Amino acid sequence: MSSNEIAIPSGPNASGETAQHEALPPYLTIRQVSAVTTLARSSIYNRISDAKDPPPRPLRAGRRVMWGRDEVLRYLKERSRERDRAAARRHDRAEQ
Repeated sequence: MSSNEIAIPSGPNASGETAQHEALPPYLTIRQVSAVTTLARSSIYNRISDAKDPPPRPLRAGRRVMWGRDEVLRYLKERSRERDRAAARRHDRAEQ
């Protein structure tokens, strides 16, 4: 597997992160962020400009644009929590 490819993670460990996520480098390229988040490159940049649901902002070093791994994983975890809360609310309304 090349450095730009990321396999789909198999399952969470005790800390909630997958083994694949632990193997990620500390800074991710747009391709890696896209693979981890399953968002297209354009969707990532569109969400950055969205004040309602902004993902982590990229870090710039000259021409390179990188994202902090921990910030991306935190963003994914928060989106997952929000999805679960919304599903619970829909379930509660359906039972009433």
